[in-house]
Parts: sequence; C-alpha cells; structure tokens
Amino acid sequence: MKNKESLTVKMIKRMYGVSGVLDEYRRGEIDKIGNKAFMILYIYMPLSAFLALLFIEKAPREALFGLIGSNLMIYFLITGYIGIKTSKLKLMDIEVEKSNIKKIRYQTIVKCLGVAIYFSVVIHFLNSLISMMMNDGSFLTYLMSWRHINRSLTSGVIFGVLILAISLLRIKKVED
Repeated sequence: MKNKESLTVKMIKRMYGVSGVLDEYRRGEIDKIGNKAFMILYIYMPLSAFLALLFIEKAPREALFGLIGSNLMIYFLITGYIGIKTSKLKLMDIEVEKSNIKKIRYQTIVKCLGVAIYFSVVIHFLNSLISMMMNDGSFLTYLMSWRHINRSLTSGVIFGVLILAISLLRIKKVED
C-alpha cells in the first residue's frame, strides 16, 4: 500500500526539485537552505518596505518600480541560491536503475512536452490579457493573431527544450 504524502511534503518536493522519498537527510538539508533564504528575506522585506515609504511622497512611480524591481531581483537571487545549493548537495538527482532508464527518459520527455504546451497556452493568454490592459488592441484580436500564436508556440518550444535538457541531466544511473 502506498503512503499518501501530505500537501506540505508535496510542496517542499516541488519547490526544491526533490524527486523520490523525502528522507531525513534531504529534509534536514532543505531545512538549512530554507532557513538561510528566510533570514535574507526577514531582513530584506521590512527594509524594502521602509525605503518605499520614504520615497513614495516625492516619487511614487519610481518608488513602486524600485520596489517591484528589487523584489524581483531578490526573488531570482533566492531562487538561484536554492537551485545551486540543492544541485551541489545532489538533492535534485533522480536515481534510476539501468533497467528502467529508457522508461524514465520517455516519461520525462512526455512530461516536458506537456509542460511546454501548458507554458505556450498560459503565455498566450497572459499576453492577450496584458495587450487588452495596455489598450494595444482587443483581447480576441490578439488571441487570434497568427503572429502572436507563432510567438507563443516558439516560446513554449524553447521553454520545453530547456526543461527537457535540465530534466534529462538530473537522471542518474544506479547499479542494480
């Protein structure tokens, strides 16, 4: 009988790229990484809010864009830190027996194809929505434009190939 994972465990595995069982070693290393990231954010968040409040009276637009930009920068830095640390500790590796390697690679290709299609559709709808909000045209005009459909499909293919390459590199052969 298969044990059901809690939602918290599923989220941790998803956020940190862990596949397989979340054992005590992996859990401990993930806790260390998460605690360090939290300490950075614990200092950054009130500091950025305070700085935004200082500048909001004189330059509200610049304060908003500065806050958004710095939040995005911190997000990408924290995400990069988590990715590098989990990769160095080999927490993201998918260990597969030699007999199952072809099956796992096929499953990875199918999964990445689904991710690429999903990405293309979501990006196309989001771009259509943003276009409507920016008064560049109507939602349906953008949605049905072949030029924009082609652009979204190209983005999906590039994203899918990148995710496939990363996923295939994570698969490690283990002796039986």
